Amino acid sequence: MNHQSIMKGIYSALVLAISAAFLLQLVSVDAAVTNADCEKGGKSHHYFFGTRSSYDRLLYHDLINLKSKWMRVTSIDKTYPQQGQPSLGRISYIEVLDQRSDGTGGCVYIRNGGIGQSSVTLHIKSQRNHGMNFVVNVYGH
Repeated sequence: MNHQSIMKGIYSALVLAISAAFLLQLVSVDAAVTNADCEKGGKSHHYFFGTRSSYDRLLYHDLINLKSKWMRVTSIDKTYPQQGQPSLGRISYIEVLDQRSDGTGGCVYIRNGGIGQSSVTLHIKSQRNHGMNFVVNVYGH
């Protein structure tokens, strides 16, 4: 092997490594929850997923209230149904209602499951230096 082909191999490996790192960064940024996500316009941070029909009934109801931690973001994952509990139906609509009306509410994302599934895991995150107070209603049939 000559010097030129070795350099081409090193260059190709470097380009591949940089491309892989860039793609990993894109994936992690997309999956991450940033404070800017929580600071969207408006005073309330209500979240609605799916469509509710007249055939749906309330499957799960929960109150999530976490206190603030100084200069920290608090988060929690909530799964419905809870582990070890049977599913009450197929999920068609999820509403997460922010009980804070001053713009300090948090963010809600579906981590696993969700609409059309028999379970859902919600990732709920506060804004920095604030707590959270949400009502979760999961409907289905």
